[in-house]
Parts: sequence; C-alpha cells; structure tokens
Amino acid sequence: MSVLFNHACRYELFDSNPIHLVRQSAKRRGTPAVLTPTEIKALVDNLSIRERTLVLLAVSTGLRQSELFGLKWGDIDFCQAT
Repeated sequence: MSVLFNHACRYELFDSNPIHLVRQSAKRRGTPAVLTPTEIKALVDNLSIRERTLVLLAVSTGLRQSELFGLKWGDIDFCQAT
C-alpha cells in the first residue's frame, strides 16, 4: 500500500502518504504449504460445490484468502472473461 500511495503522491493525486508510519515485516512467518495437483484433486473431489468453486478459484488465480473472501459477482466480467 505504501508503494501505491507513494506513486499517487508522485503524480500529485495525494499530498502525502497516509500510511508512511505503518510498520510491516517483510519476513514470512512460516513456509507456505504448496499442494501438488494430485492433492488438489483429492481435496476438490471431497468438497461441496460452494467450497469447490472457492478452492478452484484460489489455486487457479493465486489470490490471497482475504481477496477471495472479498470477491463479489460484480468483480467478474463474463463478457471479457476476466
């Protein structure tokens, strides 16, 4: 977010970066678990349609958990396939 606000300041869309004092750690807290295609198939085969859709969306797009849960139907453009 800080990089985004810095860019906005550079183009004079904002006077200052409102989150310049926010501290963040760049270190991962743990090593992420990466599923193999076989593990993904086993997981998907045992889910209901709602959860299956969420898992398939997650594994095919790489969205973060918060991004997945924040999606709305309006975010999807079926005509443009985006």
